Amino acid sequence: MLRRLISILSALLLLPTVSPGIAHAIPGAIITTPSDNGVVPLNVPITFAGHVNRTLWDNITAVDLSFDGGTTWQVAPGTEQWAIIYTPTVPGILTVLTRVRDDTTTFRPLTRHFTVGTGPIGFVACSPCEFKQPNLGPSTTFLRTDSDPRPVELGLRFQVDRPGTITGVKVTHYAIGPGTPHVRLWAADGTLLAEATSDTFTFTFPTPVPITAGATYIASFFTPWGQYAVTENHHRGAIVQPPFTAPPDAGVYYYADEGPEPETGGFPTKTYKSSYYWVSPTFLPTR
Repeated sequence: MLRRLISILSALLLLPTVSPGIAHAIPGAIITTPSDNGVVPLNVPITFAGHVNRTLWDNITAVDLSFDGGTTWQVAPGTEQWAIIYTPTVPGILTVLTRVRDDTTTFRPLTRHFTVGTGPIGFVACSPCEFKQPNLGPSTTFLRTDSDPRPVELGLRFQVDRPGTITGVKVTHYAIGPGTPHVRLWAADGTLLAEATSDTFTFTFPTPVPITAGATYIASFFTPWGQYAVTENHHRGAIVQPPFTAPPDAGVYYYADEGPEPETGGFPTKTYKSSYYWVSPTFLPTR
């Protein structure tokens, strides 16, 4: 009996041990957009983007996504930051698998579920909410300050998934010049709903503007000296970050010197290379 016990103990001592920390360090492709409680539109190109939780592995060579339960896989551009465009064509639950590979190993996939078409409105903790756009990896081109000096109105087309008000607009801008910048909120038909000026790049409307869930609006920023921040190839697909959705080609602009009032800007409708102009509406949901 003693001999048998010694044999069992010896076998146990020879088994490899796995640290709990290492067990959780297996790399995976984490989806950051659409966010967890996002309902994605039907028959619209959607941006699926995220990053790799690489931890102990520094030689990740590819990120793969499957939209059909693992039957087929698509390689996403990028590794540490990655993004891919996919158009859901069937309403209901969409299951997305993500996995990473290195030189020798294909790691087990992670699973996320989304609702396509219509579905329950998820909880959001923000109040107010800013439309913080994700990093979409190597497919995009970021310019901290575009050298274009022309006065221009730069906008973002967007929708919200619940009732509430737009309280203002925040802008990421790195250049300062002569003139007075301002922001505006527009309806989709060009009706001006609100505007505000500020000594900083955080603008608050004198009165919050009620907006309708599912309707399209444009938040815009007028810079009389141009030289704006821009990310090209960003809005190739819809960005879903509840309570916000930005459709494909959501970034719009209007050159003020092409219109009757070059010092004041105007309703932006033109698009260029699916650009994102770092304009964020501030939304206060109705509780």
